[in-house]
Amino acid sequence: MLPLLTRLACGRGSIVLAASEGSPHVLASARRNRRIIQARANMEVETRQAALCIIRHKDKFLVAEITDPQTGVILHRPPGGGVEEGESPEQAVRRELREELNVSLTNVQPFGMVDHIWFWKGREVQERAWLFLANSSDDPRLSRGETPELLEANGRRTRTLWRSIDGIAHTLPPLCPSTLLELLGSTLLNDRSEESGGV
Repeated sequence: MLPLLTRLACGRGSIVLAASEGSPHVLASARRNRRIIQARANMEVETRQAALCIIRHKDKFLVAEITDPQTGVILHRPPGGGVEEGESPEQAVRRELREELNVSLTNVQPFGMVDHIWFWKGREVQERAWLFLANSSDDPRLSRGETPELLEANGRRTRTLWRSIDGIAHTLPPLCPSTLLELLGSTLLNDRSEESGGV
């Protein structure tokens, strides 16, 4: 008899899990994974564009610690939000930071964009995230390393924190977008090399 194979959908695609036949633990896990896949198959899909700002302070960047109200899953996400009709991603990121953090950015550098899928409030979110780099010197609080609360449109306040680029990822909540640390790592390493006179 062939081993039991389970395919689990995840943010980047799918993972195939193999296990030996007959194990009660494996069978229970396979049933649970099947329920997750079925739930996601019936899930509402939202397509959106977002503009997110990576505000750097030394070897760290600012993230909001958001909690999915339905699942309790905690994510770390750079400040920003949805791109509204008629505005550019840069206009959106400037507006969102004024509204949510009371920060007026002077120097914003486009960093690129990431197409990714994440899950929020019972929906699959297919998102194109436009990324921008900014420096903490744009705001006195941020340049001192403070972590201002993020004020959302519904009046709810969300904690922010400085997340280390060198931090051990498995001890922290996942990033959203999930590939952000890889993108940031190469950029900040290049910056450090230039500052130290390296090639």
